[in-house]
Amino acid sequence: MTVGIHPAEHDQAARGRQPIERRALWWAIALHIGGVVARPSGILLALAIAAASLTACASNVSKTLGATVTVAPARPQPWPSPIVAAPDATPTIQRVWVTTLHLTAGGGFEGAVVTSTNVASVEIRTAVFSINAPRSAYGRFAFKLHILEFPPLLKHTYPMQIIARNAAGVEAIENAYLVLE
Repeated sequence: MTVGIHPAEHDQAARGRQPIERRALWWAIALHIGGVVARPSGILLALAIAAASLTACASNVSKTLGATVTVAPARPQPWPSPIVAAPDATPTIQRVWVTTLHLTAGGGFEGAVVTSTNVASVEIRTAVFSINAPRSAYGRFAFKLHILEFPPLLKHTYPMQIIARNAAGVEAIENAYLVLE
């Protein structure tokens, strides 16, 4: 499951630094000023552009929250109990909580993961860094970082993987997008 904004969608939104709905409105106004809207086909074109932009914005909302990943300032309650699993069973990730998917210099990045009890390690991996979350109890992992600074060349959107491994090395993976700002 993938959570967050896809890099292409993030770049589109960042390019104009305006919400998608506002850009659609500007397109409709520009088409109207240009005289294109005077024709019926121009009106349909302006409405089609506005509808496509609003549909794209609505699809971002559905991608933001997945079944297992929650982005919130505080850990959601109730927090689930780990599922008991045999040591050789396939690991599962039940729930992931992170404070944000947009990291800034001077900010923090905190999270927790609930897995099946047979998970030996949880890794939060991006192209820029990797975190091995310490286990506090069977099936419970947590991490906390303080971000000092990112070099300007690293400020992009990156895929982030939450990887749970059992003792045999079998993996369960959840995906998200992390933005370094």
